[in-house]
Amino acid sequence: MKQEPLTLTRERLYEEVWSEPVQRVATRYGLSGTTLKKICVQLGVPVPPRGWWAKARAGHVTEPPRLAPPGPGELSTYTLARVDSIPVSGAVKAAFHGVAWPTVVVKPELTDPHPLVAASLSVLGPCRGGTREIRTRHACVDVNATAPRLERGLRIMDAVVKALEARGFVVFVTEPGPNRPSATGVKVGGIDVEFGIDEVDEYLEGTDSDLHAERLSLVIRNCSDGHKRSWRETEGVPLETKIPAFLAGLLRKAERAYAARTAHDLAEHEHEDHERDPTERASREDGSKTESTAARRDDLQRRLEAFETAERLRRFVDVVKRSAAALRGTPTAAASAWLEWARQVADDMERQALDVPGRDFDP
Repeated sequence: MKQEPLTLTRERLYEEVWSEPVQRVATRYGLSGTTLKKICVQLGVPVPPRGWWAKARAGHVTEPPRLAPPGPGELSTYTLARVDSIPVSGAVKAAFHGVAWPTVVVKPELTDPHPLVAASLSVLGPCRGGTREIRTRHACVDVNATAPRLERGLRIMDAVVKALEARGFVVFVTEPGPNRPSATGVKVGGIDVEFGIDEVDEYLEGTDSDLHAERLSLVIRNCSDGHKRSWRETEGVPLETKIPAFLAGLLRKAERAYAARTAHDLAEHEHEDHERDPTERASREDGSKTESTAARRDDLQRRLEAFETAERLRRFVDVVKRSAAALRGTPTAAASAWLEWARQVADDMERQALDVPGRDFDP
């Protein structure tokens, strides 16, 4: 899937954007319409003004402006990194229709690590606790685990990164920023999908004592659309066996994001291309209905996330209580007050989630 960079000339872009709408040209290059317009500005290439294509369809064609020579400081070419032009839907179809992800082998020792993992070893290696705080100061792979499981987490991350690059995708690690730790992600069709590995404290039910198992989980970070975002190992099923399913999940996430971005760009282009007539007013009314539906879906998603968080918080409080009882017998007054506060937070979150419009239904 790796391709050589593509160099666009001013003349080529000028011919293309005046032959068909900018959004169609942008989609062909795996870009958004807004991004392509910005490239045209950098190259001094004029683009059709709002309503130009509507007038052209109506037969009122005006002569395109002449492409002037490049001005001082203006570029004559623009180079695209072709990784952004990988068709997402094609990648997903390949993953699910005959070209499945092969078995990913995680090495028993971290020999010959990927450069991104190797560069992170000197920073994460001495870590004894969680690594999130370190990632606020250093660029390193997103493996958030304590010392007993950190080395295994790095081996799994190494296998994931190598598997993605073997399929032609580019994996990156970002620099930390204000209030944002370093992130790990993969570029798919112009979409950045961030991911990492977390250590999860899991209470083991049905045991004679309050036992806990720290398990590892592969997580898609920037996934809030209600779809599956984490793949956790369970008793007898190690995380290594779930890597192919996780990789397929990354592609599905990229496809959804790409489709949403394309739909948004097309809607924006159609809005700009409409003339202000009764047809446009009807279109705006339809758009308002669509926006209303989207807003209600967003509200529903937020309420669902709040409800699920409240449930998780209650389970967490119960685990803390059992752990404290096993260690000390009776929680201290301060611990009891904190637990009561945490449960109240969960109750408030659930109450807000369930406080939907029209909740008082007819009997």
